This record gives sequence, structure tokens and C-alpha cells, in this order.
Amino acid sequence: MHDGCPTACVRDAAFAYVNAFRAHVNVGFFHGAALPDPANLLQGDGKHMRHVKIKPGLAVDEPALDALVTAAYRDIVARLRVSNNEEPATQDRRAPPNPRRPRTLRGR
Repeated sequence: MHDGCPTACVRDAAFAYVNAFRAHVNVGFFHGAALPDPANLLQGDGKHMRHVKIKPGLAVDEPALDALVTAAYRDIVARLRVSNNEEPATQDRRAPPNPRRPRTLRGR
């Protein structure tokens, strides 16, 4: 929960939230201004945050919304890697460890 809203997090870093109102629901992104939005779903003009407003009876571009959630997840994972001085993975998952190299704990 963040400010009373259900919030999606990676570790302790929030990247998305849902906020319900009488006439609509917002699906918001804490770093939404940095997300690609080819379907122009994102609303807002703040420095960082953006949201998608979903209203009853109106169609939702589900593939585009799913792409935003995926992009927000990948964005926060990348931000956490940078803040923890971790090497970026080549894909969505970490590369397997090199068996010739001993594992070390960074920052601990």
C-alpha cells in the first residue's frame, strides 16, 4: 500500500498502483513519464508519474495496458540494478553464473 492504494513493488520499490474513484479507476505508474506509450494511454503532466484512466463501459486497450505494466516492471528492475551497482542482464532474467568464476556478494 502506498497512500492507501494497492501498489505493485519489486523488493521495496513501488512501480505501479491502482486507485478507485466513483467514476473511474486509475492504473498509475510512479515513473510513467519514462515509459514508452505508443498507444497514448498515459495521462498526466507531472515530472515522473502518469496514469491510465479506465471508465466503466469504455473499451480498454488491454495489450497496450499490459505493455505499460511490463515496461514499468522492467524499468524499476533496471533502476534497482543501477542503484545497487549490479551489472545489467542481457534479457529479462539474469545471465547464469560463470562456473569458472567464484560468486561474491556485492555490497555486503
